[in-house]
Amino acid sequence: MDYTDFQSDPRKITTVKIFPTSNTATNVKAFLGLIGYYMRFIATYVKIAKPLFTLTKKGCKFLWTPICMAIFVVLKRRLVEAPILVKPDFNKPFILDVDWSIKGVGTILSQKFGR
Repeated sequence: MDYTDFQSDPRKITTVKIFPTSNTATNVKAFLGLIGYYMRFIATYVKIAKPLFTLTKKGCKFLWTPICMAIFVVLKRRLVEAPILVKPDFNKPFILDVDWSIKGVGTILSQKFGR
C-alpha cells in the first residue's frame, strides 16, 4: 500500500497554517468552521476546543486569553501533522480498545501501520 495517497492536501495545510490569530468571535467561528470537518480526526477535539466555542456564544464577552491562544496553536498543529487519517487495510488485523465507566462506554478501532 502506498501511503503517499494519504498525505494532507497542501492547499488546506497552508490555509490552516496562515489562519490569523482570532481577535473577534466571528474570526473564532470562521476558524472552528474551517477545522470542523476534521474534528473527528482529532482526539478529544470537543474537550480541547470548548473554550473557543465559549467565545462564540451570544452575549459572551470576547477575551482572547493565553489559554485560547494555546488551544488555537494546538488545533492548527494537529490538523497539519500527517497523517491525521489513513484508510484501513482490510488485509491487516484491527485493534479494538474499549474503555467503560458507569456513565458510558468508549471504543477506538485502529490498526498499526509502518513499523
